[in-house]
Amino acid sequence: GGGCYGVGDLPAAFQPVYMGRFSYFNALQSDLFPVAFQSDAHMVVAAPTGSGKTGVMELAILRLLAGELDPDGRFRHTPGASKVVYVAPMKALVQEKSVEWGRVFAPLGVRVAPLTAEDEITPSDLSSTDVLLTTPEKFDSITRRGADSGFMGMLSTIALLLIDEVHILNDPRGKSLEALVSRLKLIAQLPGIEGLPVTRVRCVAASATIPNAGDVGRWLGAPAEAICSYGEEMRPVPLRLQVVGYSPSRNPWFFDKTLNTHLWGVLRTYGRGGGLRPTIVFCSSRRGAVESAQQLASDARGALVPGHDQAQRLHAAVPRIKDKRLRGFAAQGVAYHHAAMHMEDRQLMEALFRERALTVLCSTSTLAFGVNLPAQMVVIKGTHQWSSSSSSYEEYERATCLQMAGRAGRSHLDEEGLCVVMTQKANVQRYADLVRGTETIESTLHEALPECLNSEVQLGTLTTLESAIEWLRGTFLYQRLLSNPGHYGKHFKSGGGNLEPAIREALLAALAQLSQHGLVCLDPQTLVLSPTIPGTIMSRSYLKFPTMQALCTAHARLSMHDLLVLVSRASEFNLRIRRGEKKLLNSINGAPDSNFWIRAPGSPSKRLRLVQEGGHKVFLLLVNAANDRTVDLDAALRHELQEVLHVAPRIAAAAFKYFKHTGAFAAAANALVLGKCLRQRMWNGTRFQCQQLKAVGKVIGERLEAAGLGKLDALEAADASRIEMAAQTRYPWGANLKADVSRFPQAVEVSIELVDCSEASGLQCKVSIDRRSLPQSGNEDRARGWLLVGHRNSDKLLVCEQIDMAAFKTPYSQAFTAPLDDGRPVHLVAGVIAENVVGRDSHRLKTVTTADVAALRRAARPPLSDLPPRATSEGNAPRMPSSGAPAAGPTHSAERSLHARGGASRPR
Repeated sequence: GGGCYGVGDLPAAFQPVYMGRFSYFNALQSDLFPVAFQSDAHMVVAAPTGSGKTGVMELAILRLLAGELDPDGRFRHTPGASKVVYVAPMKALVQEKSVEWGRVFAPLGVRVAPLTAEDEITPSDLSSTDVLLTTPEKFDSITRRGADSGFMGMLSTIALLLIDEVHILNDPRGKSLEALVSRLKLIAQLPGIEGLPVTRVRCVAASATIPNAGDVGRWLGAPAEAICSYGEEMRPVPLRLQVVGYSPSRNPWFFDKTLNTHLWGVLRTYGRGGGLRPTIVFCSSRRGAVESAQQLASDARGALVPGHDQAQRLHAAVPRIKDKRLRGFAAQGVAYHHAAMHMEDRQLMEALFRERALTVLCSTSTLAFGVNLPAQMVVIKGTHQWSSSSSSYEEYERATCLQMAGRAGRSHLDEEGLCVVMTQKANVQRYADLVRGTETIESTLHEALPECLNSEVQLGTLTTLESAIEWLRGTFLYQRLLSNPGHYGKHFKSGGGNLEPAIREALLAALAQLSQHGLVCLDPQTLVLSPTIPGTIMSRSYLKFPTMQALCTAHARLSMHDLLVLVSRASEFNLRIRRGEKKLLNSINGAPDSNFWIRAPGSPSKRLRLVQEGGHKVFLLLVNAANDRTVDLDAALRHELQEVLHVAPRIAAAAFKYFKHTGAFAAAANALVLGKCLRQRMWNGTRFQCQQLKAVGKVIGERLEAAGLGKLDALEAADASRIEMAAQTRYPWGANLKADVSRFPQAVEVSIELVDCSEASGLQCKVSIDRRSLPQSGNEDRARGWLLVGHRNSDKLLVCEQIDMAAFKTPYSQAFTAPLDDGRPVHLVAGVIAENVVGRDSHRLKTVTTADVAALRRAARPPLSDLPPRATSEGNAPRMPSSGAPAAGPTHSAERSLHARGGASRPR
């Protein structure tokens, strides 16, 4: 780069960004200053952890903002005009960087906002955001929503894409990153957007040291001089690596347990002058982290808290820890850290370790990829972990190990960092070469080709097979196909080194799969592609192809149980049953008051005695979460439950949209109810509807239910003093609770009226809904509901309309036509289902007999005296319906949702 650069080399308007931080850029940042800040070239920076790659990204942001400097050097900022999108693989990293950059760029008035699964942001908020920080999955998801969502307009304003940890392309999650970058490339080429920022979007990717940074650079379009790889010379604190080999055990799980007994010896052997170094011990699982901390606390016998000051700080902090077991360990100078812990406990452990109150922190990879928490020594305890995809133990990827090792060495505190790798003897040489670089990055896009193609077709970015081929040429997968075709031979069978026929064949096969299930429309002659409603549902609901395939091939009359099974088996879940969990899961399945259970094969009335599959675990976690009486879960299961509850309602919502489209009444109604029950964590027949109120938790809910006040209607009818007495609370708690109840929508009255009947068109009917309360406003989420009418004989959905239960103009009526059923009674079900409230559903069942049909026809027929003579001839006499096969009965169908125990039926 030509020497050392300092903050003074930046425009004066930007120098406050670095005030109080530093005056000169480090070696890496200085070397890349001309490319990062003085050009608009795409960049790839591969360098060790802690070498300053974040600073390079900051220079790229300032390069973009420099376009808003006026001729006098003053910064004239237009919020949101040209956006920066920062993509990182972990939510923890996104949140950390969001806080850091929010502070760093505050002097410029630049607005920074995170967007992860926990963050909600509206298109209007997004329009004024300058720097958006997100994960690949979240960004992929919001960019699938189409032009009508408001998010597509945001895409056109992206001028800079920052990709952190780009080596996750090698990970199964890498396909989301690859898809969104390739999507931006397509959007930049669309007609009609010339001159918009996205047409000249700049990509800057950062990575640990990788051998094929050139492939990443070629994918992004970076010139050779902007593809920069650095070795250990750029690490701010030199890293010393020590690999210790141990004899293998009878299985990987037992080997990991054995390593716990060697941990204390490793800490003492590699301690500083016989003392102890601040150490992070990386473990392959949450349970492993807890067990390692337990073993160290037992073996150290107080030696991890050598000083009086350290002991005092721990003594003051321990009462703030929520986890009782963690309190005992922390008092002895060792703690564990993983994603299933309380957020407050995690943050407290991080703070205590930074302050050197804790000597050892046993952690999962969260600390390697997310939170910036360096230590003087890192121990990688075991180099294998369980892989859900292969259902076996696999060695860590070298990129993962390098990330863990990179946490060793604290800048300005340590002369060197030390990483000790504990592995089997056969693997010693492999990890001895660790710091020389990671394994070659490969693409994973081919594993999700149908999903990726479907998303682009639904967005309109792919319209022909030829455009799909061009799209694939713009992916990282294509670069790796050119460099290493053998790795992808299973999916792309090329002959004689010619890739083009193999690419064409693979794309046609994926499109044929989508077309077979009606997800895209593929013209066999012209090979023109067009979107479909089911395909759009799949894309916007972020469903994997096997999950959508299961929806498309499911039978129509799905019960709630059937839908629970379908959701639990979705490809989105990759849970396995751990040792020690079967007993608890079997107890959930055997609970006598459970609403649903896993059925024994061949005996639907009997319960499965022993759970066996990951899908069983998902099913039982969902059932237990919504049951009135729940079985207590350990920390790991609670964390998995949160993940499952984040995904399952989305799948149920997609099922409702799909069955609404196909007109399957029972499946649509049950999917709507299931989604609501999973979101609210209670079934329709619950005795604890009161727990939907913010002021009511488990304890108060049980008190109210015991007093007969567990349901919303009962709370509505009771006076405030009785509520306070039952809940054991004080005035004005009862009045406030009643005010909250009043903001819930009322159950509406539903009726079905027969209007006319003709053999040609069937029954002419009218469904009416009536609200007895006055219109309400301000509770749109609670008030959202659906008016459904179904023909139970044929399971056809006749009416499906979204309504505002609190504000619709009452009475409201909707005409519909119902088919006759060859002389058999016609069963019509009408209901209003509250989308987000349990206990406010209403329904009406109307049975139309043959006598009712005859009466309608007589009423519609003019008197014989008024008819011309030819009307009485035998040839024009009304014909009776011909007999036919009996209609299939409703097996656990929609009336189970609309007649649910928690529903309110209000006869007129």
